[in-house]
Amino acid sequence: MPNKSARTLAARLQAASTLINNSLNDPEILALVSAYGYDTDRLNEGLALYTQATAAISAQAAAAGAQRAATLRSTAAEAQSRADYTALARVVRALFAAGSAERRALGIQGASPDSEQALIAAATKLYDNALGVEAIRDMLATYGYNAQRLAAERTTVN
Repeated sequence: MPNKSARTLAARLQAASTLINNSLNDPEILALVSAYGYDTDRLNEGLALYTQATAAISAQAAAAGAQRAATLRSTAAEAQSRADYTALARVVRALFAAGSAERRALGIQGASPDSEQALIAAATKLYDNALGVEAIRDMLATYGYNAQRLAAERTTVN
């Protein structure tokens, strides 16, 4: 198995940049490396490749940061959606008897959903039917869940 270099990519690129720049800026070094085919044109090609490599590394780091930020936003949104769903489900369980038509209409039966997909399906049913069934909507409004709040929390689903 080949040995991996202990130096980081950034350190290797910096070393290459130093070698290229020193060769270009010092006539004595340039004369020595030119004897091995590394003339000014070839060294400038290397400098251009160095610039491209550092730009690619910067772009990769930016993309990784953006991906991490998106993951954090998604996780926070799911947590908020789950908290909103759980709070409304508790109110529904307190208001309507187990096995009632209202609970069936709202999908509040059994345990709360575990997976993200199950949560989305359950929350969609809960909010859509809470908004769509007038008697349920009116009852929930007396406990702080008016149509505006239900609609606002519904937008966090998905």
